[in-house]
Amino acid sequence: MKILAIDDQQLVLLPLEKRLTKLGYEVKTLVSPLNVVETYETFLPDLVIVDIDMPTISGIKIIQYIRQQKGDQIPIMVLSGNTDENIILQTYELGIQDYMKKPLTLDEISARVKNILGKKTANIEKSITPTIIQKKCIGVVIPVQNIDETSFTKEFTDFIDTYTGYHICFVNHASTNNTLDILNKLRKGREDHVIIYNCETPKGKGEAIRLGMLYMAELEDLDYIGYIDIEQGITIKNFDRVYRTIEDNNYEVVTATSTSSLTASNKHIKRFVNKIVDMPFQDALSGLKILKREVVKYGFQEKFKTKKWFAIELLIRLKKHYNESASLNMYELPVDNKQTKSYTKLSVKDYFKIILQLATLARTYKGEKPQKKTTLKLT
Repeated sequence: MKILAIDDQQLVLLPLEKRLTKLGYEVKTLVSPLNVVETYETFLPDLVIVDIDMPTISGIKIIQYIRQQKGDQIPIMVLSGNTDENIILQTYELGIQDYMKKPLTLDEISARVKNILGKKTANIEKSITPTIIQKKCIGVVIPVQNIDETSFTKEFTDFIDTYTGYHICFVNHASTNNTLDILNKLRKGREDHVIIYNCETPKGKGEAIRLGMLYMAELEDLDYIGYIDIEQGITIKNFDRVYRTIEDNNYEVVTATSTSSLTASNKHIKRFVNKIVDMPFQDALSGLKILKREVVKYGFQEKFKTKKWFAIELLIRLKKHYNESASLNMYELPVDNKQTKSYTKLSVKDYFKIILQLATLARTYKGEKPQKKTTLKLT
């Protein structure tokens, strides 16, 4: 039996197609709803699975085409993150068979499909680790240098195999060991969800993150993009919690509070940094931040002026962008992380050295006019 799945996000369609094909169905997917009429009439599906919120043609229009224009009564299932009761009622009034609300597991989707089509297919055992179809698609940039496979790989493979809405970009910046080999091994079989951005010359962590963020911002099917500094002890699971915060509360920027960074553990430095940023952050140097894709350009288009304080520069840029509405669009979330270093007891020399560096950074940004946007060229 044939299934036509329509969703504007490839990260949703890929695992769905793979699972339904394993169940014995012939599956065709459409990322662009613009081709739905031609595909529907030539493929002649026995079931249509369709998203509601798509940029060119809404799922409602597609359902209306099948039910009202064509007069066909084939089963239609909606797979959408839209939970508006009026929309749900409208789709049922148009004659759909099921409305599946994201997020949900592929196991549940498979059971619903088999229930509607009533066809005995290959028996796929319930997944040990359920694969989740998420409401939105998220990009994560992770700078890496000289990583150790034994302490690195499993955490990410487990996460990628569970959360299908994530697209991870590992930025390898000037590693001297076999880091690139480790990343390629991790990517094998997960090419649709993992990108490796290889920097052959040293660029510094801030520049590695900036290049990765701009690269990911070119991927139109992503809704949010963020980065993780794993050297701060922050895990990929922390990122999912931060994503859920930005999604559920309609913020445009969420930054996580760690316990081990300089600004989190030293109140004097924190007070000085907050004066520079002009916002009260608990941890301006946090290594976990997530932004709406369209906001990325305001923080990362231009190169950072420093290597050490790029996270503070990012907050300065975003604060300038939002101005008076910054507190409404930017949010700070506490997360658990592994304690890696304490800065509670700095020497007098180190303290004044840091204060001088931050003061120089503040003068650099004071009164700075917005710079013209440049076009990113990807190679």
